[in-house]
Amino acid sequence: MGNHALKLYRGFDLNQPSILNNGMLAEFNAARTNLACNTNAAFGTVTNSWANLSRTCSVPLPIMAMLGPNTDPALAGQFTNSTLITRLNQQEAGEWTHLLANNFVLNYFGLSPSSLSACRNTPGTCVAGLGNLPFNFFRTNPLVLNGIVLGNNANSNYHGLEIELYRRFSRGFLLQGNYTMAKAITDADGASQNEFFPHLSITDPRRERTRASFDIQHTFNMNTIWELPVGRGRRYISGGVFGKILEGWQAGGVWRWYSGRPQNIFSARGTLNRIANSTTNEATFLGGMNAQKVCDDAGIYKTPQGVFWLPTEYLRNPGSGTTTGASTALFGHPTAGNLGDVSNRLKCEGPGLFRIDMNFVKRTYITERINFEFRAEFFNIFNHANFRTNSQNFTIDGTGFGRLTSVDTAREIQFNARINF
Repeated sequence: MGNHALKLYRGFDLNQPSILNNGMLAEFNAARTNLACNTNAAFGTVTNSWANLSRTCSVPLPIMAMLGPNTDPALAGQFTNSTLITRLNQQEAGEWTHLLANNFVLNYFGLSPSSLSACRNTPGTCVAGLGNLPFNFFRTNPLVLNGIVLGNNANSNYHGLEIELYRRFSRGFLLQGNYTMAKAITDADGASQNEFFPHLSITDPRRERTRASFDIQHTFNMNTIWELPVGRGRRYISGGVFGKILEGWQAGGVWRWYSGRPQNIFSARGTLNRIANSTTNEATFLGGMNAQKVCDDAGIYKTPQGVFWLPTEYLRNPGSGTTTGASTALFGHPTAGNLGDVSNRLKCEGPGLFRIDMNFVKRTYITERINFEFRAEFFNIFNHANFRTNSQNFTIDGTGFGRLTSVDTAREIQFNARINF
């Protein structure tokens, strides 16, 4: 069976920071050069500034020069801003540009939140540009933070093979089982919840087309009921004391096995877009590593330090029991202006689920119309540990990278008794 859905609702952000076609990526890299120059003790006093051009190792910043002189006090505070410096060190060109535009450029030109409100409500009150730059140089619409457009440009498809075996209830026995092998693909994963699913880059929307995060490739279910053929009205020992003792016994069970849901290994840095729209930015592979090797090695690894989804050689400081991230020899962050390795996108599967629930029932007839029923029910009867994942466990700088810390329902047992009449 299958389905194909076209023109699904999807909201996307048109206000992605501009860095590729306006020189901002080159400006960012120049700022990184200056930061390294000005924080290097070999060049004298450490200034921790990305705009000090007094050293011979510095390079010009033409865009900042068009905004205003480097000595302008309103500008100078940004050159040593710790948040902007962190983004430079982490090659987050998208987030750096976003912060620069939002926290600095608009304020520099007197566009505080109150004046922005005046801009929106009173035509002609906004400045024509930012120094020698166009007003929309950093963002398509600098008067808003998010320029979300709700359209119907998303689609999805599902295809699967379903097999079912069914034996109707007869002679005290029922059996039903089914197996599904399927794949769900979408380019707007998660949009059904809030109809806004940000693109990693609005210039490459097809990049989002991949397995849905809820896709389960293999599913097997089976349930059965078996009434023992002894006792009242049954084939064997239908009368007497033993018949009364053995009558009304029934056993039932539900077996379930699912393969795991697809799992990313995230960088989550704003190397091209701002951070809020980069939470699914993938990590890059290093040292000859590739997605196929990672997926082949993924599994359940029980160690004295805890349970992990990946072997310990994939982890940073696994001996701590929590880890401090992914191995820096195997996983890295994308460079400024780039996204992570698309081959890593929702390819590997997380832990699957295996669970058996069973019940045992005894009915004892008091009269023709009244019986006493005792029921014992066992959920996850073998107490199999079904581990769960979350995104924090798969962000390469996240504490606990690759560690599995939560499980599905543990074994539960309950008893109940009742009189049926």
